[in-house]
Amino acid sequence: MRKSTASILMAASAALILANCSFGVSKQEIRQNADHKTGSIVLAKNYQALLKCWDDRADKGSFNSGFAATVTSNVYTELGKAEISITAGGSYLLLIELEKIGQNRTKLMAYGQGDVGQTYIPKWGQTLENCADGTL
Repeated sequence: MRKSTASILMAASAALILANCSFGVSKQEIRQNADHKTGSIVLAKNYQALLKCWDDRADKGSFNSGFAATVTSNVYTELGKAEISITAGGSYLLLIELEKIGQNRTKLMAYGQGDVGQTYIPKWGQTLENCADGTL
């Protein structure tokens, strides 16, 4: 019995999707290949204070990625960095990096995939900007 071209293409597409999910998108890959990203944005506030404000005030929403999505925030004091991420199935869907560039200055860079990146980069970027300028 011969398979139709459509069913072969569907099987190949499903295999590619499963392969991407099982290998995941690393931090380096999302930085290089993000669908949505910002340039470097400088905010007039310490990176740790920005992350605390974001943790306290950001709308974390809910995610429908087909996997259990996790929102994480971490501070790496020894590196002068902090990050906010959304991961699902071992893949980064969103990465926001905050880097100390002075006592009260922080560089923000954001990278995202698909609808998650399109929605949360502007939303959480605005929250961080509001935290920096004191409007939150």
